[in-house]
Amino acid sequence: MDLTEHFSFHEVEFSRDGLRLGIDNALPTDFEANARRVARDLEVIRTKVGPILVHSWFRCPKVNKLVSGASDSAHLEARGVDITVAGMRPIDLARVILALPELQRDQVILEFPPEGWVHYGIARQGEPARGQVMTASNVPSLLGVKKVYTVGLNA
Repeated sequence: MDLTEHFSFHEVEFSRDGLRLGIDNALPTDFEANARRVARDLEVIRTKVGPILVHSWFRCPKVNKLVSGASDSAHLEARGVDITVAGMRPIDLARVILALPELQRDQVILEFPPEGWVHYGIARQGEPARGQVMTASNVPSLLGVKKVYTVGLNA
């Protein structure tokens, strides 16, 4: 079943890790409206950049824990999506997203540049969008590697 012309519920629910481990990552009906709102924004982005590859959208709590997602991740409510566009650097995709005034961006996160992806997130229905723009990077720490967020797009 399609959410919009170019995005489907299959893309919302698909999890390679969940599939591999037999975890049911079905989208609860409570979050369908969130998925539709994100899909509408993705259609706006798609008009500027062409086809979008969805890497991760909804994550049930088990899948979110498996991938070390944040305990308050927008993915848990289908409000966050990780995307790339073939032939386009993630930083350029993030810049396009930030230049689209019709989007109600809660978060745009450039994840692990230069090769990573862009996390796009919307606010909960009825809440104002925070407009956060960040870059996530792995940095060495005493315990190995730590994920660190910095403000802005830093590629």
